[in-house]
Amino acid sequence: MVPHVVVAFVLPIVVFAVALELFGRLLTNVLAQRHQTLAAFALALVVTVSVMLAVSLILKRRHRNTQCSDR
Repeated sequence: MVPHVVVAFVLPIVVFAVALELFGRLLTNVLAQRHQTLAAFALALVVTVSVMLAVSLILKRRHRNTQCSDR
């Protein structure tokens, strides 16, 4: 099982860094240079929050299911 510290601290940082790099590369030929960083930051932030919400829901369901099976 993955320690909660990894999920709470390391995962969001890794997801944000990877998403920022990915969106930075994807937006290179789409937007002007001065707008690329802000757009990539905003998109990476949305992706990171979405991933963390999904992980949170999965962990809550998993925790609830293990509590029910312990009874």
